Amino acid sequence: LAEVARAKAQRSPLTLLLMEFAVPDSAHDGPCALQALMQNGGETLCAHLRHSDLAVRYGPAQIAVLLASTPEKDASLVIDDLRRALKRASGDNAPVLTVGVAEANLDALFDAADIATEVINRVEDALEQAKSAEAGAAFALAYSAPNLRLA
Repeated sequence: LAEVARAKAQRSPLTLLLMEFAVPDSAHDGPCALQALMQNGGETLCAHLRHSDLAVRYGPAQIAVLLASTPEKDASLVIDDLRRALKRASGDNAPVLTVGVAEANLDALFDAADIATEVINRVEDALEQAKSAEAGAAFALAYSAPNLRLA
């Protein structure tokens, strides 16, 4: 919430990535392989992020990355850089990385908690759409203002 509040106060873009790692066919499949992949992938990821970005383990095979001062259109550059870094670090055993992307709507009408909840819901939806497209896809889901009817 602090990052959302900071971005809102500074009127600076804030983009969330939700990355799902999959063990490639060339690597041994199983829980130990996934754990090793997440450990190595997380270390590689953290080494290639800026100091202002924040990465957290989100699920058993997922890492969420908060990209400070980054608009959604620039997130693809970050994703490409991370994929190259993972490939250099792991070679043929590089994970398949499927990514959901969403930029926070920092509208003055919403508080930080509402903004965080909305962008998390949207990035989860974006990841699901990327996974349904193909393994290794990235999908961005733009903000859509709710239809509010006033009585």
